[in-house]
Amino acid sequence: MDSGVKGAALEILELVPVGEKTAYDIGKYRLTIEPEPGVTVEDVGKYVVIWKHDGDSWKLEVDMFNTSLPAT
Repeated sequence: MDSGVKGAALEILELVPVGEKTAYDIGKYRLTIEPEPGVTVEDVGKYVVIWKHDGDSWKLEVDMFNTSLPAT
């Protein structure tokens, strides 16, 4: 699926283990989108992710993000 995403960056501000099989991280994101040719939109915001340990790897269990830009 072509969503028009041209760039994405995450900055982890806090990574916290909660027991042996759960952790969460809090951070900021910057997303650059080109919804149509010649139109570029940048979004910045914050996020929270909950991770669960499953076998040999950590998997994303829940995530939530929210823009920091004002509504137009």
